[in-house]
Amino acid sequence: LCENESAPTIVSSWNWCPDTSQIILGMENGHVFSVSINDEIDSAFSLASKYVGLTFPSLSMAILRDDLVFMTGQASDWTLCAMLPGSKLEILDEVPNLSPLTDFCFNGDGREMFACTGMSHSGCVRSIRREIPTELISSSSKDFVGCMNITALKKSKSMPYHSLLVMSFMNSTGVLGLADDMRLTDASSSSGFILDRQTILCGRIEDGVFVQVCSDVIRTISYSKDHASNDFTALRTSDWCCDNGCAIRIAAVGCGYVAIELKSDSDQPFRALTLKLQNGGLQVVGCAVLSHELSCASISELYTDGQSLPEPLLFFGTYHPGIEVRRMNEDLTVLCVASIHNLTASTLPSDFHSSYPSSAVVPESICLLELRELYVLVGTRDGTLLRYRLTPEHRLANLIIRQLGSQPVRLTPLESTDASRVIANCDMPWLIYDLEGSVVLHPLDFSPVFSVSPLNCRGAEGSIAAVSDDGSLHILGLDSRFPYRIRKHYLRDTPRRILLHTPEAMHSEDILPILVVSTTKPLTVEEPKTFRSDLRFLSPADFSEYG
Repeated sequence: LCENESAPTIVSSWNWCPDTSQIILGMENGHVFSVSINDEIDSAFSLASKYVGLTFPSLSMAILRDDLVFMTGQASDWTLCAMLPGSKLEILDEVPNLSPLTDFCFNGDGREMFACTGMSHSGCVRSIRREIPTELISSSSKDFVGCMNITALKKSKSMPYHSLLVMSFMNSTGVLGLADDMRLTDASSSSGFILDRQTILCGRIEDGVFVQVCSDVIRTISYSKDHASNDFTALRTSDWCCDNGCAIRIAAVGCGYVAIELKSDSDQPFRALTLKLQNGGLQVVGCAVLSHELSCASISELYTDGQSLPEPLLFFGTYHPGIEVRRMNEDLTVLCVASIHNLTASTLPSDFHSSYPSSAVVPESICLLELRELYVLVGTRDGTLLRYRLTPEHRLANLIIRQLGSQPVRLTPLESTDASRVIANCDMPWLIYDLEGSVVLHPLDFSPVFSVSPLNCRGAEGSIAAVSDDGSLHILGLDSRFPYRIRKHYLRDTPRRILLHTPEAMHSEDILPILVVSTTKPLTVEEPKTFRSDLRFLSPADFSEYG
């Protein structure tokens, strides 16, 4: 190995090839040699060396077979290589670690880091962004422009898959059937839904019965309770109509109840009603006069050791602005009231505005997050997420505030039977979930969407249905086990320093952002034993996905 002045001479790993007289040598800069021990001649051995390939520097080596070489490096780097005929090394698989990380910088919003990682042959620049990877399972054409809300429905709580998608538009409603192979069919005409009005909310009120809330009527639609049947032809419909001059603005469905706010054309105060399915139709079972107009509502059923409590809880967001927790009884007893008038500079993080007008912090959505403890999540119209802890006495405590963006925050629990994951849709979609006992919030690796709904269908369990701003319908799979998106660009050199230019510093928008990377060229067999630095310019298009 020393005959060639330019050849590396420091051995970092080696091992015998099974059943042969050949040794594989790994050098500290990643070059690999094979050394053959020839037959004994006149009581002496002769050695013959041959250069076979280049990997990253290895610390240990295992010869799995006579044609497979497994090498590990610093910080759990490893590579699996095949020894091809003619003693040439082919890399079959490799997992380069981040180490050593010599330099890094962040982009403007602080959510993406560009890092110099690895060394020698495994040296690369990585883009690391904190967001949950999504898998685009299917996507439609732009047929749903103007869709304001989407809801996936299934006949019963025990059914594994959803079979209907209800699409709400400004002055109409559409119903799509979802087949096992995720084909969408138009099921509007036979669904029993009111089609010439906007659907404020819809849901399942009991097995085989859906409820559709419009501004002046609430319709219940009964279907066959045969779980094996995928027929969603309505068997019977029943309407509950508002009094003359009254209109429904806010509604919630859950736990066998429908809760609505009634607004009158006259000076009468706002009223909250709860209705329950009795004798084939909806009957009013609770009523309360409201002190403040509602901005959102939800119904959440609490569990203790798997047993349902006698009454679910009713959560209201008001234009006060504030939050009310009520019991689901005849007079809708108030359990707790929390005002959010005082969200000013004294209670907000430094990156918030110095003060907020009352209209800015009006709740847009509210829901319960059930983990090891119970939390009430409130999304406001100025892009703020509020998280309260719900105490056993049904009090709201330990407020935590997070700014998600500038658009209203719309909260969507991903499963009605498992409130452990919630989508917070703002300027971009976020996933709120439990990670080893802590409540965490991570953005999704997907473009902004207008409306989302939990969706279970064959081959896409635990996914979501989302309507994007351009009117396309997407079915997305989520994987929250590793909430980071990593992309890489191999340099095949050791990166040393990195800079990120701001858009104002460049004349062309086609190459933004620009990464200026200073690398140190390693020794090679062909080149003289000298070091040199390269200056490289990279754009986002240069990075590939890293699994």
